Amino acid sequence: MKTLTSKGLVERRRDTTDARAASLTLTPAGKAEAERLAQLPTEFAEAMSSLAPEDLAAMLRGMSSMIRSLQGQRAIPVTRMCSTCSHFRPQAHPGSDKPHHCAFVDNAFDDGELRLECPDHQAP
Repeated sequence: MKTLTSKGLVERRRDTTDARAASLTLTPAGKAEAERLAQLPTEFAEAMSSLAPEDLAAMLRGMSSMIRSLQGQRAIPVTRMCSTCSHFRPQAHPGSDKPHHCAFVDNAFDDGELRLECPDHQAP
């Protein structure tokens, strides 16, 4: 918090009703930095677009497996990805081109659509 405040990315305000509490708000510079970080670098986007859909799916599948393994070892924190979500039904549609199922949106999907960060994630 101190680092972000000192860089002018957030503004800290004391709560007027509770001296122990404070709120943090992004400054215009903080909002600009958040938007910049949310953008995929051009070089990376171009490299990703060169992958065939099946290669992208394989990469996402492998990355998800690696992340789950690291989480199981407590080397990294649990993220909001499909494989850690209570809505995820892996291989719910075997033999289909969309074998997985998301119970949240009630929709089938393939490995290329696996999410590593989902806003609708729900821990089991």
